[in-house]
Amino acid sequence: MHTKRFLSISFLVGVALLFMYSCSNQEDGRAYDVIAEVENIGDITFADLHNYYDSYLYHLRYPNDKQKGYKEALEELIVKRRKEAEFINTQMYTDEELMEPIQRSVNEEIRARYFEDEFLSRYINEESIEDYYESMGRKVEYRQIVINKPAEPVEGQLSAIRDTVNLIVSELMVGEDFGTYVERYSQHQPSLENAGYMPPISWKNVAQSPMYQTIYNMSEGDLRALENRRAFHIINVTDVGKTEKPPLVEVENQIRKNLRELYLDRALEEYTELKNNIINADSFEWNELALDELTEWGKQEGFYGGAYKQVLSEAIASGNNKTIVTHENGSVDYQKYLQLLNTILIPGKEENISKEDLKKFIDDAVRTELILEQSKKAGADSEILTENATSILRFHYERMYTRRHITEQIPEPTDEALRSFYEAHKDSLLYQFAKSILYVKPFGTEAEAEEMMQKINAGQSFEQAANRRYQVKTFIINKQGEIEAHLSDEKPYLGEVAFDLKEGEVEGPVSYSEDDTETKYAVVKNSFRQEARVRDFSEIKDIAKQFREFKRGEISKQVRENLSQKYPANIYQDILEQKIEEVIQ
Repeated sequence: MHTKRFLSISFLVGVALLFMYSCSNQEDGRAYDVIAEVENIGDITFADLHNYYDSYLYHLRYPNDKQKGYKEALEELIVKRRKEAEFINTQMYTDEELMEPIQRSVNEEIRARYFEDEFLSRYINEESIEDYYESMGRKVEYRQIVINKPAEPVEGQLSAIRDTVNLIVSELMVGEDFGTYVERYSQHQPSLENAGYMPPISWKNVAQSPMYQTIYNMSEGDLRALENRRAFHIINVTDVGKTEKPPLVEVENQIRKNLRELYLDRALEEYTELKNNIINADSFEWNELALDELTEWGKQEGFYGGAYKQVLSEAIASGNNKTIVTHENGSVDYQKYLQLLNTILIPGKEENISKEDLKKFIDDAVRTELILEQSKKAGADSEILTENATSILRFHYERMYTRRHITEQIPEPTDEALRSFYEAHKDSLLYQFAKSILYVKPFGTEAEAEEMMQKINAGQSFEQAANRRYQVKTFIINKQGEIEAHLSDEKPYLGEVAFDLKEGEVEGPVSYSEDDTETKYAVVKNSFRQEARVRDFSEIKDIAKQFREFKRGEISKQVRENLSQKYPANIYQDILEQKIEEVIQ
């Protein structure tokens, strides 16, 4: 089980998303990009809309009508923002029962905020940003000799290469020609082609690697050997000049990102040191009987996928609440372990977790909870739950708002409620429209369609003659007596043919036009016919499902209207149209 590796990645993802969200809030306002303003919430940019459009696959929903897709996506994005805002403004995050399913995610975000505020802020602050900005006027020109490391070095090989590197540096320092040594030793083709000269380094390059950062801070004339995991670099700075830098307001976010790249590892090391020292590992005393029992339970399929809740709860209810471990700050029994799993950490859905891995996991969970307590004392929870809620939490907020104000408000489909629903909608929502399903084998020419009909007349079925490759189109006759394509925006260009045929009948060649220009031909088969009628209550097998869907729609509509009154939106149609056109082109 890779518990610690998994947890580290999870924490880093939270830290990265928190940083991305904070940077997005700091972007300078590009007024031309604002396509809507929602009162008491803020602006929506086209970048926001485009991300939502992609994330929720509107390009698949509306492959032939991006205009419609973007406009519908904007409507839904505004609703989403309203629900998130109402969740925060009405302090729904204080409802422990509602928050319980996402408490691990919340606590992860709180710890990520604590990491940002208490560790990364040591390196990303007004002073460091100003210092970085001051250094941005430098342009460093340099030469290098590169000696690669073997992919699989044998014992002593790297030491021998280091000795060679040190010898080269000492000889260069007493006046040997750098270009000559490039030709003699360098294994880097670009430097070989240019006598060791490399493109100059400016502030734009610094975040690309720690080596660039080191070179950028060297002085003219400096000669130094640097080492990374792939090679040894002998660097000689030949000139330090000046370059024009943009105003600070234009590059502050980029500076923050660069500083983050430079200092993230150091901040994580300091965070890990705190976590390692927050409790004395020698104080842990383990109950082997409890560990054996947990290990056995963990072998059950889906135990850590959710089954643990029932297993542990039943054990506790029956009086089996063993202490798993004691330590200098307290203890962990089954009740506490259940709480740790629900709110702090989960080891994934793995089975057969060994006893030693279980110890490591519980140790990590105890330390993580102590970090969480420290985070809350520093106020990270009050920041992360409200206006600084990350995109992950806001996603959950919107879902939980929907659950509480829509899903939980849907009435139970009792027999009385269903019969009342039936009487109200038997002639509309529950009405059985005339329907016809048509198999269509299209052709470019009439001759091709006639050839298929000859096969059918000779005894082959439609499916055999079409090589079982054909289109399926469904048509209905609506209440106004008009034929329309069912659940499709397509024109019903074969609708009349569909209703002229009896079920099972085949006809062809049939000529038709999809766009009123090009004539096409097809062989068609009516595979299903149903007549229009009012169905009996007993016939509608999915009436409970339709009842719930109808009530959900009614409640959802009312919720949307209430939210739109509380958070009115102003959509800048001209900018929206312009931006959509730019994307389409």
